[in-house]
Amino acid sequence: MTDNTPLPGGLDQLQPGATVKRGGPTHNPGRAPNVGARTSGLLPGDTRQDGLDIRTPLGALPDDFSPEWVAAREALETASDALEAYDDDHAAILTEDWQRHAEAQERAYMAAIQRGETPPERPQGGYVADAADKRPAVVAGWYKLRNEKNAADRAAWNLLTELAPQAVPAVQAEIEAAGEAYVAAQAAMEKARAAFDAAFSKRVDLEAYASGTDLMTGNMGLPTSVVAPAGEPIYVARVIVDNALCYLHANYGDADTGQRFPAKRKMRGKNGAEFDVDPAVAMMMDSMGAVPIDGFPRESEIHGLRRGGRANKSA
Repeated sequence: MTDNTPLPGGLDQLQPGATVKRGGPTHNPGRAPNVGARTSGLLPGDTRQDGLDIRTPLGALPDDFSPEWVAAREALETASDALEAYDDDHAAILTEDWQRHAEAQERAYMAAIQRGETPPERPQGGYVADAADKRPAVVAGWYKLRNEKNAADRAAWNLLTELAPQAVPAVQAEIEAAGEAYVAAQAAMEKARAAFDAAFSKRVDLEAYASGTDLMTGNMGLPTSVVAPAGEPIYVARVIVDNALCYLHANYGDADTGQRFPAKRKMRGKNGAEFDVDPAVAMMMDSMGAVPIDGFPRESEIHGLRRGGRANKSA
């Protein structure tokens, strides 16, 4: 199908080989604005931008879905590439600001002379007049390629609408297979999360036992400060794991280094008797003049640090 949309600015009325006279019968080569007025409306910016678009989604069907689809897609890609290449090559003339670009060339030409340099070759009549002469033909070439691209686009689109139903069964099979994989992945994720929660809670329990606490906490899961530190739940595994590791380090220290606080304190009373007592009793005995004989500081000195899980034996 041929695109018979009239070209703007009377461009469709040009005969082969004809040229547009600049400014009409009253043309004055010294007045650049009149030169531009004749061709300024040939290609509005929105028309140019929209003309480069294609309607057909080229990736809607597999590349080798059918020979007809391969041919239609390739024809559309070829026509679209040709239009885009032409648009790039003639951008300075196709733009609505073509006259400003030409005037900038005039200024560059004059500046080169003023600097004592050899100026670039200048078209007869100047850059603005030359661009005005060329623009109708360049714009006409752009519309020609746009129409060819549109025709290829319509052909590809019409073929796509015919072939789309044939592609549905294969896509439905993809949906079902991907859905099963999704369900399996979620089940694996939930299993891994439960194992992570259990391991985290076991470390918390062991730290409690190591400090002499005999309260069985059990698998309580991750604390709010790990899974929702700002009040909003976190669902990214990497963030949750990092938060949990930071929590454990802040509250209990490294698992494999350092000297832990003892769960029982070995004390010697003022009368010389020795006792193995809980930390709370050891702190009470501190106030009664007993001294620790297990190599650690007095309980009253380390009681507030016990949550960190580490201490150094005194010399």
